[in-house]
Amino acid sequence: MAFIHCKCGFIKNNIPDEHIGKRAKCPKCKDSVLVEKDKAVTPESMSTSSESDKIVCPKCKHEQPITATCLYCGIVIDKYLKSQTAIPNHQLQPINMAELCVRRKIMKHEIITELKSQSTWKLLGLSLITFFVYVAHYMKRQTKIINEHYEHEDKISDGFVSFILAISYLSLFLFIPYLFVDETHPVAMIDDLVTGVSNIAYIVWGFKARNRMNIILSSEKKTKEWFHGLWTFLFTPLYFNFKINQLNEEAEQGNG
Repeated sequence: MAFIHCKCGFIKNNIPDEHIGKRAKCPKCKDSVLVEKDKAVTPESMSTSSESDKIVCPKCKHEQPITATCLYCGIVIDKYLKSQTAIPNHQLQPINMAELCVRRKIMKHEIITELKSQSTWKLLGLSLITFFVYVAHYMKRQTKIINEHYEHEDKISDGFVSFILAISYLSLFLFIPYLFVDETHPVAMIDDLVTGVSNIAYIVWGFKARNRMNIILSSEKKTKEWFHGLWTFLFTPLYFNFKINQLNEEAEQGNG
């Protein structure tokens, strides 16, 4: 016969053997529990058993009688432990710090090279001509590159960048009718609102890009690679472009 023992404390014995290996729903907590073939488990036997009669699942930390599988999460314990086994010490290679530094320098050079696109004056001019639609596309391009090099989970959201693009185009479309109405007109009020929202979005993007670049470059305050918070706030994203160009120039001078 088989049995189930849920983490919530529910126990059911005398389950037909044909259900062994399948999962059943606990009637108490509605969680999924594996049907096990083993000796019958009762509240009395559980309470009187010694610590040596129990094991702790290496995955979910559920304490249970000694069985081949976890009664709560269902893993085959032996297989799980083998999959989690560390690489033997004799297979580990010593860390070459000089080589590691070279790799980091190469990675830094790659991202600042990829992010370089144009002069800051060109970015400013095209942004003014297109009423900042161009700068929204610039942010989209830079975001893609940053996310490719950023190894953490909190990447810059594609949805956030799409919002910046949408609000920039909306601001452009409202600009022409805005010229022909007075300040109390609904169109003018909507345009002012959209412009304010877009400005905030640009600043938020600037700090998102700035924070991730400081992590990617392992930058520290008062170093040349550090993206400054004040300049980011005042000149987003012009400062970002200026900083990227500056880092590229310094890299070229160092290689010269």
